[in-house]
Amino acid sequence: MGYKSTAFLAASLLFSGVMLASCTMKSKPVGPAAHKTVLPDDTNTHLEEIQSKLENLDHRLSALERLEPRITTLDTPDHGTADHERPVTPSPRDIEFPQKNNPHPVYGEPILLYNSARSLVLEENFHEAARLFREFLTRYPNSELADNALYWLGECHYSLGNFQEAINTFKDVVTLYPKGGKVPDALLKTAYAYLSLDDADRAHHYLKLVVRGYPFTPAGEKAEQKLKAFQ
Repeated sequence: MGYKSTAFLAASLLFSGVMLASCTMKSKPVGPAAHKTVLPDDTNTHLEEIQSKLENLDHRLSALERLEPRITTLDTPDHGTADHERPVTPSPRDIEFPQKNNPHPVYGEPILLYNSARSLVLEENFHEAARLFREFLTRYPNSELADNALYWLGECHYSLGNFQEAINTFKDVVTLYPKGGKVPDALLKTAYAYLSLDDADRAHHYLKLVVRGYPFTPAGEKAEQKLKAFQ
């Protein structure tokens, strides 16, 4: 209840008390005996109760008068607060949502990101595939598909004609994942990349590594055929 409403209620009670008191009092006689008029005991008691209530209301009104400036201060906005100190609720227009035609979508699972990159390889979109494979390796370096992703990153470099970069990437496959299933293929493609750079000696070296280390694998068979071409 506001200050004005409380004050109005107090004034109403005050008026009611006065009217009640006047009704309970006997009419004042006229004449010499007027000064001897005595109110009944119950009337005096009732007046005392009204007086007590009025005094209580008076105290409450005084308290409200003291509180009014503080209430007004609390209700008034603080225009002195710096904008950066106020919490800001973002508008829906400020929130960015993924677009259906976004050329660089966000993938929530490792397998989804990996498969998307592999699909781009099949489409011969090697630049975008390389970007996704690098993203995969950054986000999921301990994934079971990490050695495959690194190998296919090397394949992207090789297909783009970046042979030295391909060599470095294929060597990383062997160094970082020596027990991985892509090691034979990485060694073979290292030899192929050296051949593309006209470095026959290094190419010959890596072909022999494949034949000796992985003789009964598809990579070993291809390496053996290449070695025969040197003879």
